[in-house]
Amino acid sequence: MVHVKRQFYCDASWHLRKQGLAFALYTKLGAITYDKMLATYGEYWSTGEKLAEFYDADENDVTAKLRWLAREGWLERVGDAPIYKPKDYRYVDHKEWAKSHPGKCFVSEAQVWDDEEHDELARSLHKHSFGKTYWYPNMLAGLRSSGLCDEEIVRAWKSYLVALPTKPNRRKLWKKTALEFTSKCKAGQFSGRILSELVVGPKG
Repeated sequence: MVHVKRQFYCDASWHLRKQGLAFALYTKLGAITYDKMLATYGEYWSTGEKLAEFYDADENDVTAKLRWLAREGWLERVGDAPIYKPKDYRYVDHKEWAKSHPGKCFVSEAQVWDDEEHDELARSLHKHSFGKTYWYPNMLAGLRSSGLCDEEIVRAWKSYLVALPTKPNRRKLWKKTALEFTSKCKAGQFSGRILSELVVGPKG
């Protein structure tokens, strides 16, 4: 399960994040060939020599990376020039690449509060754990099965965190804490009476 912040969407940088020089070449060719008036990418004719000079790299390495990008679909060879001749490369943007490579893109796991119908309970629980916990539909359903209203669940969560002997300091521990709270809530350990005692203290 991957947790990501909103607006972390897949792009070429995700696919090429470990490719070093190849990613640099791809990015540069995109910048060079982009036509703002037409909002399209053009072609780049190259032996690799100028790119090698620009990046202070070996020309053979640059040529190898360009061929790799072409094999992987990020560049398209234009024409049928022999392997030892300069090539025309057409830049392929991520949107076009993704269409011809289905299932290869990173898809962020949607959070409950990213839906059109925002779940305020999830947002409140997330907020009161300093943004460290993530609440999914099955967890929220479990919490609500306790019979408590959303306000009471949030109150119980806040009290539960305050009463912890040691605060979680890693994502794994925060996840464990959220799951344990959900389990206790489903088991009815946070009744209206107990909540009142947590807030004002037991009577007499």
